[in-house]
Amino acid sequence: LLCASWSSDDEVLLCVTAGGTMVLLNTQWDVLAERQMEGTPPVSASIAWNGDGLQCCLVVQDAEGGKGRVSLMGRDLKEEAVSEDEAGIGPSVAMTPDGGLLATTQRVGGTHQVIFFEPNALRHYEFALPKD
Repeated sequence: LLCASWSSDDEVLLCVTAGGTMVLLNTQWDVLAERQMEGTPPVSASIAWNGDGLQCCLVVQDAEGGKGRVSLMGRDLKEEAVSEDEAGIGPSVAMTPDGGLLATTQRVGGTHQVIFFEPNALRHYEFALPKD
């Protein structure tokens, strides 16, 4: 198990396995949805939910070249938006309660920055963190 997170309304639990399987469970541990990620299995993953618990943001990093991507999906686990693969992205993720902005981090060269995405998974802007 790479990560697991309860929705903000505490109704469902999303789990991501090292084999690249996403499983959505309810409070009675019934499987509501299950989906296999495409591509190589992830080496890390993080989940953030919007305020009403109907959408989540998932950041996954794969083993091939350390690239990662941001995915936005509903409770049916169907991807609504997916970013382009980017080197050094993740592993943390946050989402505003209204789902209007997604944030994660990226390490490129010697720079560590916070990067933001729109709900359509397009990169919007970023800022570099101080080196110390």
